[in-house]
Amino acid sequence: VGGSYAITQNRAALEILEAGGDRLKVIAAGALDSGAKSWFYAKVADTAQEIVKGDPTQSYVLLHTDHTGRGALELLFTSVRMVCSNQMSMIRNQAGRKNNVFKIRHSGNVEQKINQAAKIFGGALEAHRDFGEQMKFLASQPVSSNEMDGFLKLLVPDPSEDKNPQRAINKREA
Repeated sequence: VGGSYAITQNRAALEILEAGGDRLKVIAAGALDSGAKSWFYAKVADTAQEIVKGDPTQSYVLLHTDHTGRGALELLFTSVRMVCSNQMSMIRNQAGRKNNVFKIRHSGNVEQKINQAAKIFGGALEAHRDFGEQMKFLASQPVSSNEMDGFLKLLVPDPSEDKNPQRAINKREA
């Protein structure tokens, strides 16, 4: 590792999850690559719900840290029930593409960064509680055919006038 690398013990990383208090229950933890990477997976209490009938959801938190000098400590919310390391990679990749991950580099004052992350994470858990209620409200609102057509045209617009719009029409229908 480089000279600016700061060693972070797994116990220090776990303090971020402890900021969640009773709202989080660590249900799995492990190490990969002979301990070079470690992770904690926690269930968020009071988030099991059915926003839409027949579609149950549950929120989880994944904390992943890399001790090789090539990665960061990562913290993210997910609704995916993780059962293997391939799934963990998928969850982390999706979160990274969506900028839905909190990362702490292993350099500088890592202890201070972890303390700040714990405070931010506690606030994010509170906001997450409200999110489910907001989704239930939105799911209960009727949407007319015209509103749906307008939304789909915004989501998949027709190409410029000189091109055939059939592909966009097919995507909207799908």
